[in-house]
Amino acid sequence: MPSSSHPAPLNGCVDRMAGSYEGQHVLTEEKYRDAIVACGAIGFIQMSVSEIARMYALEPEALRNQLKRHFPDLLPERETVRRALGIRVHHNSWRVFSASKYAPAIELLRNSDITVREAARELGVDLSNLSGWLKRNHPEVLEQTQAGMTVTEDGVKVLRRVFPQTWEKHLTALSSLKK
Repeated sequence: MPSSSHPAPLNGCVDRMAGSYEGQHVLTEEKYRDAIVACGAIGFIQMSVSEIARMYALEPEALRNQLKRHFPDLLPERETVRRALGIRVHHNSWRVFSASKYAPAIELLRNSDITVREAARELGVDLSNLSGWLKRNHPEVLEQTQAGMTVTEDGVKVLRRVFPQTWEKHLTALSSLKK
């Protein structure tokens, strides 16, 4: 991993670096500290946040979430400096990366009745990142997975669909109870 000594921060936007990250668990702070400092350092301005995340063996979306939550001014400041220096700002490049990364999960969730947790485990992706991605970009898939139920306007839960493998699973469970 890269050294934790970094060049000066961008216009003081990471003055909080010396202090504690308010509301952040100590282990999480340690995990993301160097990457966050790098994101706020002029010496790393040529690199995208995704590149910095990968350099520190972190998930790009997870680092971006940490920045948004604990350093909300950092990403806009980085973007402003990068534009001023003539560095291309790729607003949606991380979305393309995430879209291709989560495409198999979306396909799996649309065509089966497994939960988001099961899809994340099966495909080896982080559950919170997948859930966040679905919530922002595919809320209809997230809604579909909610126990195969939908809620009508008058608050009645209605079974939307049942897949053959679900029936088989339930029949097997019921038959084992009868024995």
